[in-house]
Amino acid sequence: LQCSPGYQGNLCGQCSPGHGTVKPLTCRACLPKGTIIALYVVAGVVMLVLVKVLCEATLADNVSSTATLPVNAVRIVNKNTASTAVGTTPAAASSTLGSRAGVQPLRASDLLKAIMLWMQYLLLIYSLGVPWPAAIAAPLQAVTWLWSAASPETLSPDCLLSRSSAVPLAVQKVLFYLLMPVAMLILLWLWDLVYTCCLPAARRRRAQLSIKARSVVTAFVTLFFFLPSLVRTAFGMFACITIDQPTAAPYVAAAVGRYWIYDTGAVCYSGYHRAWSLALGIPLLMCLCFLLPAYMLGVVVVNWKRLHEQPVRQQFGFLYRPYRKACAYWEAVVVCQTLALVAVSVYGVTLGPFYQALLFNCTLALIVLGLALVRPYSHPQAGSVMSQSMGCLLATSYIGLSFLPYDATLHPNDVYANIIGSVVLIGNLVLLISLLWRLHKLVDWVGLFRRVGAMCYTRFGCVMCAGCMPAQAPTESVQGPADQLTGST
Repeated sequence: LQCSPGYQGNLCGQCSPGHGTVKPLTCRACLPKGTIIALYVVAGVVMLVLVKVLCEATLADNVSSTATLPVNAVRIVNKNTASTAVGTTPAAASSTLGSRAGVQPLRASDLLKAIMLWMQYLLLIYSLGVPWPAAIAAPLQAVTWLWSAASPETLSPDCLLSRSSAVPLAVQKVLFYLLMPVAMLILLWLWDLVYTCCLPAARRRRAQLSIKARSVVTAFVTLFFFLPSLVRTAFGMFACITIDQPTAAPYVAAAVGRYWIYDTGAVCYSGYHRAWSLALGIPLLMCLCFLLPAYMLGVVVVNWKRLHEQPVRQQFGFLYRPYRKACAYWEAVVVCQTLALVAVSVYGVTLGPFYQALLFNCTLALIVLGLALVRPYSHPQAGSVMSQSMGCLLATSYIGLSFLPYDATLHPNDVYANIIGSVVLIGNLVLLISLLWRLHKLVDWVGLFRRVGAMCYTRFGCVMCAGCMPAQAPTESVQGPADQLTGST
């Protein structure tokens, strides 16, 4: 069998030396190792900042209607709740919140989650076997590089790994994918630990009381970012393709049976693949596909009568706060829909690009239909944002079907592909800009800037930050965010 440059092995499904896998059965020439490492570092910093921002927004929003705020939280001020969160007494805050008849305001963390979920699903669409035109492929390739900390395969990590190691290259890649979220979570926990240790002694004791809530929220947010990558890795452990069928003489089948999609030279459930799939694949699959949704549902059921209480809200508000109480379980549904989309992108490779894309469209259509029928979000704008995001993704995926060549005579020409691709790109950019604009209007940037300046001044003695503080900074700086919320001294 004559393979194209960069390919080798059964079905030309393995990458030759000097080439790396970007998605199953697809290879490209390796970038210089220094470039790959630099891109991973940049992507890691970007991902660290994004995760941290969502953590802080979630922590602030989880307690914005309660009496106290974790002392080491950087408050992202929500204009919708700023009047009840800063400069008012607890009684006034309770009165204001009570007058809203139980309607939850739209919060920054809700929009941030919607943006990140849209980005994750958009990259899943890009990973389908559709020959995307350059108008879409080039921008999305740049985005995948920036997102490579949460989707490590996009930078071909096998270009950095050893082919001569005792551990097979495919297994090395799997371990690399699994270690990325672990490393990110450890870095975030260390960040919080170092930050807490830098506080004055009196405030350090208070901060330690909220360290459990911060740790739980950080773990949930990190899992939210890395869930598609983890699920892809778990499903990929069991993704196999049939290469040759037994045949009669004088023909000889070179590779009879099913082979692992990560290594088309390894027979499925035989040799090292059987050992690793049983030891690592099955536990990982059980944790992500069964234990994780069951745990999220269990948290809501066990704490059903205490969902409004401060300790439960601080730790688990990320799971249920954006939703109506009757739909407090919806985060488990979001996990299940992510599982379904990733399963289509992984196992759909064996069906061919058309049926893979068609099944992905059907799954997205069910998600949009579920949002329209159930309306799980407590704030109408949050539900509208999520419906718009999923609808835009459905349109993108559906239009992707028109880029597929169906036979030798029926395939899109370059002019059509580039024009329609540009329209699809513009539509997604308009959606992203609208979401960012809503986020911009939602966050009180001046208050946030002053709050960060006050924290710098009071906690680190940063004189350069004094200009960012309110007029009575020395007096207010004695109080932390929690003190400002409760009115205590």
